[in-house]
This record gives sequence, structure tokens and C-alpha cells, in this order.
Amino acid sequence: MDIQRISTQSQLKPSFAKSVIKLSPKPRMVRAAGKEAPA
Repeated sequence: MDIQRISTQSQLKPSFAKSVIKLSPKPRMVRAAGKEAPA
């Protein structure tokens, strides 16, 4: 999964973002990616 895709999905589907946070070993990075997609 691309971080940009995750950020886009998180904005459209909050539930999807929560799923990613659960699967991701580092929730903080995923949560940050949802707010700001790094280059």
C-alpha cells in the first residue's frame, strides 16, 4: 500500500484508516500519514 493511497482512503473512509492502524505496527506513523501525506 502506498502512503498516499492510505491517506486518501483515510479521508474518505475513517473505518478503513482504523483498520490500517490496527494492522500497522506503528499506529502513530499511520495516523500522521492520514493527516499529512509525506513526499
